[in-house]
Amino acid sequence: MEYQNFQLNLSIDVSDYKGEHSVIIKKLPAIYELAVKLLRDVMIDSSIRQKLLAGIGYLVIPNDLFPEDQHGPIGYVEDIMLMIHIFKLINSEKGKLPLVRNWSTSETELLEILTKDFEDLKKSYPLLFEEVIKFTGV
Repeated sequence: MEYQNFQLNLSIDVSDYKGEHSVIIKKLPAIYELAVKLLRDVMIDSSIRQKLLAGIGYLVIPNDLFPEDQHGPIGYVEDIMLMIHIFKLINSEKGKLPLVRNWSTSETELLEILTKDFEDLKKSYPLLFEEVIKFTGV
């Protein structure tokens, strides 16, 4: 499957990162995997699927608002915020079941991403979060 090559590239890009927000940035391959799996989940309707596709599309475009080729792995921060925002929409509309059953590790880790990690990123980059939401229309 082609998405696995992209996921592998993400893993390589972030694996050695030791800067700010390194814990959540290193979870990006799993966040991407969750988004791809959710596309096939029976609980995900077309309106949510469109948001997931917008998020995945934003993640794969190289010249986004905060490009990785210019900023390194920290350039993934707005991609991560966008994906978590979409996951939070899913959680509020469908509950945590589709998220938990498609997440690759523990439910505790997923809930931490949806709460603490998301709030930390938004606090650090409030304008960037607003810009990515506006840019993608999610």
